[in-house]
Amino acid sequence: MRRPAESLSLLLSMVLLAGAASADPEADMRRALIERQQRTDELILRLQQSQQSPAPGNVRQQQELDALHMQQLQQLQNRNAQQLRQFDASQQSAPSDPPAARMLMLQQQQIFERDRQMELQQFRWEEERVRDREQQRSLHKTQ
Repeated sequence: MRRPAESLSLLLSMVLLAGAASADPEADMRRALIERQQRTDELILRLQQSQQSPAPGNVRQQQELDALHMQQLQQLQNRNAQQLRQFDASQQSAPSDPPAARMLMLQQQQIFERDRQMELQQFRWEEERVRDREQQRSLHKTQ
């Protein structure tokens, strides 16, 4: 009888071997690049979020900001998962002709990049709205 740690180690080894035996190393590389860009986007979002802070002691603003940050992170993670699903589906239906496959890949990359830029811009707009609301509240309190 195997211990759970040995079973897990065996399972991980099998998964790694299956991944290494991929039929299309170029597709694996493209997928890895997409995943890397997604991790970078998430890091950038978290850094931007960490720079935002409400007025000290303002619990309501902190809760609103926390909710916005969670929503933005979930949107990004959902978009990332959708992007990978689309990539995987496109690999299954990719043309066997190498030039056509490259053209399809370039089109997909352009679509992914456009969508990513639009989402990041949306996050910036939401952050600006939060800051504007905070400034308006501060002005109303001082009057």
